[in-house]
Amino acid sequence: MDALGRDDMLDYFTRAESFRSNTAAGQRHSGRTVASLFYEPSTRTRLSFESAALRLGAQTLGFSDPAASSAAKGETLIDTIRTVERYADLIVLRHPAEGAARLAAQVASVPIVNAGDGGHEHPTQTLFDLYTIHRQRGSLDGLTLGLTGDLKYGRTVHSLALAAAAFGVTLIFIAPEPLQVPAHLRGRLEGMAIVRTAAAVDEVISELDALYVTRVQTERMDPAEAAALGTPRSLGPADLRKAKDDLLVLHPLPRVTEIDPMVDEDPRAWYFEQLADGVVMRMAILDALLAGATPLPLGAGAKLPPPEDPPWRESPDASGVTCANPKCVTRLERGVMMRTISHGGARSCAYCDWCVE
Repeated sequence: MDALGRDDMLDYFTRAESFRSNTAAGQRHSGRTVASLFYEPSTRTRLSFESAALRLGAQTLGFSDPAASSAAKGETLIDTIRTVERYADLIVLRHPAEGAARLAAQVASVPIVNAGDGGHEHPTQTLFDLYTIHRQRGSLDGLTLGLTGDLKYGRTVHSLALAAAAFGVTLIFIAPEPLQVPAHLRGRLEGMAIVRTAAAVDEVISELDALYVTRVQTERMDPAEAAALGTPRSLGPADLRKAKDDLLVLHPLPRVTEIDPMVDEDPRAWYFEQLADGVVMRMAILDALLAGATPLPLGAGAKLPPPEDPPWRESPDASGVTCANPKCVTRLERGVMMRTISHGGARSCAYCDWCVE
């Protein structure tokens, strides 16, 4: 979300709203091709991006199972990106390594859209989450947003917190300590937003304008960590009796046990209604990026321009630091060297944002 400021996000809201009244947007990107490379399972993100591309007149290609791609043979992400950019005008990437999207963007000569990189971020989900709240409440300014569930590994939470801070939203992180937000996110939010914590939803639900619920990301935990958590308490109808009449209950889905199905009938439950917002927002994203992208240079002898700052030519960080995050793309991809950037005076990994000092 560092790539987008408040005005950028409001512009995307306006673009998405224009597609809401015309979701069959004709052939404005006829002849363009969007590749979706999903190294992790997905229903809503992959299908909504493909729906968005088709509604814009673009074609789609890609894979939804890395076992059916050359990744199963040991091909690196870098080599996959350098291959697929020859076939497509834009690449939508979901990958389990944190920082994978940033690495791909360094390598590629076509736009890269981050559809989720491990437990790091999920910026396009955040754009339509905020768009949903903005549409329903008329503004984001000054609202109180509760985020509950898995705040440690939930990438949607990380992006949402960073983006909401630009609108002066008060953030309440609601989770037991083992699932609270990671240190690198706390550090980035310092001075940007009013941040509070709570152990349970019922402590703060009466204050909230929106409640964002997430499932526990057991696939990102080792078995012992997952077992120690037990079964999280579900949000139920009794909790909502204490809430505002215009509370919005959101969830990025899929849902497991964290919201009782009985809540679905409450008019404040908005997690299925917001799915349509995902299509129009992703139409807005693809439209903006395809409009600014250079058409695919096919033909004999065609060669894409060299990427800027190719990662395999970097030397290790001057301090000799290796990223401490075992799920960082610099630890999982061959030949990718660690480098650091500054976040609010602290140094952090340029790929996954983990603090290094």
